[in-house]
Amino acid sequence: MIPQAPHGWPQPSRAAHHAAPHRPLTPLGQHAGRALRLFAAAGTGAAGLCAVVGSVVLVAAVTAPARATHGAAQAVFTGRGSASTRQFTIGGNGTWTLQWSYSCAALGHRGSFVVSEDGTDPRSGVSVSELGTAGHGVTRTDRDAGTHHLAISSPCAWALTILPPPAPR
Repeated sequence: MIPQAPHGWPQPSRAAHHAAPHRPLTPLGQHAGRALRLFAAAGTGAAGLCAVVGSVVLVAAVTAPARATHGAAQAVFTGRGSASTRQFTIGGNGTWTLQWSYSCAALGHRGSFVVSEDGTDPRSGVSVSELGTAGHGVTRTDRDAGTHHLAISSPCAWALTILPPPAPR
């Protein structure tokens, strides 16, 4: 007998008519399913961890202070992104040369590269303002003795070398 609703129409069965018959999983099938879910969860966790570590490295690279090394040049500063160099001192008659280079290759497009002395007006002291995928050059400054730092504004990788004046002959 088919169960009927109070209004006389047959009541539909609650089971899906097109569903495959339920077969219980074997212990091996249960373990394989559990292993697959565990593998997916571990992969998702590892991807999330990589994203966090990558973000931290990116932020550290952009906000890290410029590194300086000493050698034949008075100072060499390298970095990526905007930064300020540590202080350096120019003695004698104040003549010094700034060798600079930048590369925006990691960005995949053009970028700006601006260097100003002591973070002041670019019309006083050393000043560089470039736009492109990469570049390099030399800027000389006279009568600029004293303690300075350079302010770099750029999303690109860059290198600055402070050269002292040539030795008197």
